[in-house]
Amino acid sequence: MSSVSSTSSLFTGTSQFSSELQTALQTEMTAAEEPLTQMQTDLTTMQSQQTELGTLSSDFTKLQTAIANVATAVGSSSYSASLSSSTVASVTLSGTPEIGNLSLDVSTMGTVDSSMSSDPSGGVTTKVTDPSKGNISDATGYTLTVGSASTTITPSGTSLSDLADAINQSGAAVEAMVVNIGSSASPDYRLSVQGTQYGDQAIQLTANDGTESGDSLFTLGTTPGTDATYQVNGEPSTPISTSSSTVTLASGVTATLKSTGTTTIGIARSTSALTNALSNLASAYNSAVTDLNSNHGQSGGALTGDSVVNSLSQTLQSIMDYSSGSPGSSGYTSLTGLGFSFSTTGVLSFDPTTIDDASSSQLSQVFSFLGSPTVTGSSAGSGFLETATNAMTSVLDPSTGYLASDITQVGSNITAENTKISNEETSLESLQTSLTSQMTAADSSISSMEQQLEYMQSLFSATQAEEETIAMG
Repeated sequence: MSSVSSTSSLFTGTSQFSSELQTALQTEMTAAEEPLTQMQTDLTTMQSQQTELGTLSSDFTKLQTAIANVATAVGSSSYSASLSSSTVASVTLSGTPEIGNLSLDVSTMGTVDSSMSSDPSGGVTTKVTDPSKGNISDATGYTLTVGSASTTITPSGTSLSDLADAINQSGAAVEAMVVNIGSSASPDYRLSVQGTQYGDQAIQLTANDGTESGDSLFTLGTTPGTDATYQVNGEPSTPISTSSSTVTLASGVTATLKSTGTTTIGIARSTSALTNALSNLASAYNSAVTDLNSNHGQSGGALTGDSVVNSLSQTLQSIMDYSSGSPGSSGYTSLTGLGFSFSTTGVLSFDPTTIDDASSSQLSQVFSFLGSPTVTGSSAGSGFLETATNAMTSVLDPSTGYLASDITQVGSNITAENTKISNEETSLESLQTSLTSQMTAADSSISSMEQQLEYMQSLFSATQAEEETIAMG
């Protein structure tokens, strides 16, 4: 709204009392604007609090991310596999595999069944010179049999290409392809189907309707498959047979067979990702503490005295104080044991050598202390990560987090305060208009009376002068 100092532009009097009327108007508006001034002050305070809460939310979100990165560093990504011969197999790790070495001896590589549509000269199938138009059969439906499993095939069109596409999209353990076994000048396109698993899984395609209804379309060119065989650490004495190229060698250790031969697989656990994650955790913690400390004391920020500051400080303290054992327990039972320490000014630092120099058994204790975070909808976590993750959830969860709740509440308060200010400004504008109108009317009345007085005085003076002239004559 317009300020009180601008009332002179709205009220211009003509009487000799106009300045007094204008002063009265300004005094009245100044008094009326006091609630608005307080509202604007309150709004500025709320906006400062909102900014500070946003800064703390960013700090704690970064801390939450740092904790999540520690969880990643102690998870499956902390394991690695090495092979003495990568031509024999490749290895994939998952979960928490056992650390150590094992030997994989691939005795024989498996083969897959391969079948091809019959020679058209046999009279069962039709010769195809253009797979986008012709087909080996006029059937609209087929039955594909792979070993003992049967699948109904219904192509979207009538061409050989449509039939191959339908087989590939059926989910059956095969791959279909259209191949030309004729010359370029005299093409002869056939349907070739190969199994995706080792072993003797006979492949057959039967027409369900049409001219060849009930006929087998794969009567020639069938090649039976064989299983692959392998041993783990020389066992068992009779090699294991498998119809899949992917085999589980140990808990969390899966190998994909590539060729015959022997390879040694070493499973180790790296600490480099963990030490980096713990170092970043210390940095994120220090950033949060710095911004919390800026809201303490006489010269503190917008949240000085707000309970949320103490709550956040207590949450940080609970994380740093986590212990997995009683005082005097051996092993890694606190963050201090992992290489964390506080300076005299309260700055947290991390020394990676404690973990880098740890033995295998000590590393096992480190990972046990850190544990795993709680996963929503899954099993509960454990150790430091469970405590830290749950603490961050209590702060930042959109529904239940107390910092998130405070941010929402301040935002609502700001919206409400803006509405109050807008309403108050409207009310003051109406008041100013009304007072200006009243002062203008009063000034007009006074001015009119002043003009009447001036006229009467002038008339009186003229009459008096005339009387004096008559008396002298």
